[in-house]
Amino acid sequence: MPSKKTFNEEDTKKIINFYEEDLFSTKKIGKIFGVREKPIFKVLRKNNINTNIGYRKKRLFASGKLVQKKTQFTEEQIKEIINLYENELQNPTEIGNKFGVSSGPIHRLLIENNINMTQSHRMKKLWIFGKLSGLTKIFSKEQEEEIIRLYCDKKFCLTKIAKLFNVSKNVIKSRLLQKKIHIRGNSEIRKNKKLSIKTRQNMSIARKGNKSAQKYFPDELEIKKIVDLYKKELSLEKVGKIFNWSRSVIRRILRENNIPVLRKGKIPWNKDKPYLQIALEKHHNWNSGSSFEPYDKFFNDKFKRAIRKRDNQVCMACGIHREKLSRALDIHHISYDKLVSIPQNCISLCSSCHMKTNYNREHWIKFFQSLLAERYKYEYSENQDIIFQFKNEKTKDL
Repeated sequence: MPSKKTFNEEDTKKIINFYEEDLFSTKKIGKIFGVREKPIFKVLRKNNINTNIGYRKKRLFASGKLVQKKTQFTEEQIKEIINLYENELQNPTEIGNKFGVSSGPIHRLLIENNINMTQSHRMKKLWIFGKLSGLTKIFSKEQEEEIIRLYCDKKFCLTKIAKLFNVSKNVIKSRLLQKKIHIRGNSEIRKNKKLSIKTRQNMSIARKGNKSAQKYFPDELEIKKIVDLYKKELSLEKVGKIFNWSRSVIRRILRENNIPVLRKGKIPWNKDKPYLQIALEKHHNWNSGSSFEPYDKFFNDKFKRAIRKRDNQVCMACGIHREKLSRALDIHHISYDKLVSIPQNCISLCSSCHMKTNYNREHWIKFFQSLLAERYKYEYSENQDIIFQFKNEKTKDL
């Protein structure tokens, strides 16, 4: 193992000078001393140097090393941006990716050209064009005829047709059912389909009734053997290895036959393992029980689900739907006070938009309060004081 890099007094002075006066990054200083960023961070923190990103950005702006220039667009580009936003219903981030800029310059340009940027106006347009999920997509007669032709004549599957029209397969399915067209089942699809050798072999094994096909549905004799082995104080894993089944299958079989499955720590064959008997305060990972800190007791899963339902499972900043995300929408506290968990102070955001709210807080407070006031008719004062009156309000009725 390589020895840790040690810095003498001269080196520490140089590091502080590079960081504070020359405004070098920790990565750049690390390259000078032939180390990574972490040892440099440790030296700076030991000497009580502020390594916060926000503090560093302010220093860079003040010194003129980080300049925020306004992006200039030509008249043709401005027309194209307005067309993409108004007619093609693309959001500022999508337009920004085409022009190689962030969503900020696009947002600014649309406001300068008096384009309605309110969330309610955008949502209405998306609802009309069926770009929000849960809404019926409006197809022309030609498109409907094409869908029927692809499904009935060319025998295309629902998912393949859905990809061609940029919709979900359920939209295509509902449209075909409206036209009273029979939806093909799995057995009908497999009729004219060529099966691989492996699938044919598996099907023949299943028809013969061999053990491999019945492995999750054991006989009475096998059930008796499983129960006897478990009563002989064999673990689920060991019983599973004998029958080549997983632990979950053995557990299911035992529960179906009304045999109680013991938990870890209470199983007889774990009596000699004292670490499995340790629980609660005695356990080394005990963290003084469950706590809602730094949030209040109202900020639970039920409350979060209610807020997401109120906002139609849509990010209120960029308009992206939950179905297009890999995780659930975050719940953001508008006033940044985590002890005020009420509908008037909470809003649904995607993770990327939630990260953006860490900066320019005053702007986001005004923006989200005006949005909720317009959409749900909540009332706020100019100083954002009125929401604190609802602190003791029940969060059941949104």
